[in-house]
Amino acid sequence: MLRHLGLNAQPSKDRRPAPTNIMLGVEYDVVNRCCRTPRKKALEYVAFANKLLERRRVGMKELFSLCGKCRHIAAHCKVLSAFARGVEARCFAPFRGRPINWSHTLPLARRLRSDIELMRDAMIHSVGHNVPWRHILGRADDTEFNAFTDAAGVHGGIGGYLHQSKSRWFQIRWTAVSLHDHCDIMWMEMVAIYVLLKCNVEQLRGRHVGFYCDNEPVVWMLIKGRSSLRRPDLQLLIREISRICHWNGIEPWWEHIAGDDNVTADRLSRFLGDPFGVTNCQPIKNTNLTALVALKLALQQSAQFVGHIDRKYLVGHSSGPNCSPSTAGRSTAL
Repeated sequence: MLRHLGLNAQPSKDRRPAPTNIMLGVEYDVVNRCCRTPRKKALEYVAFANKLLERRRVGMKELFSLCGKCRHIAAHCKVLSAFARGVEARCFAPFRGRPINWSHTLPLARRLRSDIELMRDAMIHSVGHNVPWRHILGRADDTEFNAFTDAAGVHGGIGGYLHQSKSRWFQIRWTAVSLHDHCDIMWMEMVAIYVLLKCNVEQLRGRHVGFYCDNEPVVWMLIKGRSSLRRPDLQLLIREISRICHWNGIEPWWEHIAGDDNVTADRLSRFLGDPFGVTNCQPIKNTNLTALVALKLALQQSAQFVGHIDRKYLVGHSSGPNCSPSTAGRSTAL
């Protein structure tokens, strides 16, 4: 056609458009409108993580490199990228305000090992995992599902629902389980999100989901992918939430909502009558049995921290929250 128009093109230009392009280490599929991590690069990063897991101590430089590799491989996966940033921030917190000693090493204790294993497994899962383009630049007004959760005090429970017709909801009383001493309102609010994910993972798989919670510090921790160093119980929940979202292709949008706008979830957590009478959706499937199993699993995993958390860092036992809510209401894309 070019020759017919009188244009002389180089023979090398006589090629079909490439279906995939690699830019900055990310493979973009222009036909299926998705992106993924190149297999060779992902396997190199996995080998590096396995090398660190074989040791008893890990150097700061190697840990920084691993977090950087995880952020790179997860450039198109916001929840994993936020978790990698959180691990990095928690490990470098002791050097805050002073130069980092790159020759310093950290013992590969259980919690750090769990974080590295999660990043390693997530990088393995990234091989062949396609992320739709619409999830990369997701916005609050572009979510496919909206999920609302809330937690009440010891005389109430937790509740949550998907704001969609014929979807699912749950409410569990605290009297149905045995709470640990460190299960403050922060833990209760975060475990409500964990339980909602466990109950609706099949319905939310591969979706861009907006999660709305009326506790600002909890939203802030989920955005940043980390909790206070003094609250490993919250970090465990963040790790599990990140694992569920990444494994099932759930792209979350974490946002704070005023308590007055979270009426339905609040009524569910307080076991008040007609909780859906003030909303324009009517979920029909009760998942209390699944929610109770998920809650008991979270309590079982959290039992390892009994007696190891200072009560002054528990909200409601001493001074205010242990996390700044200054950035609450933003997506993990920030």
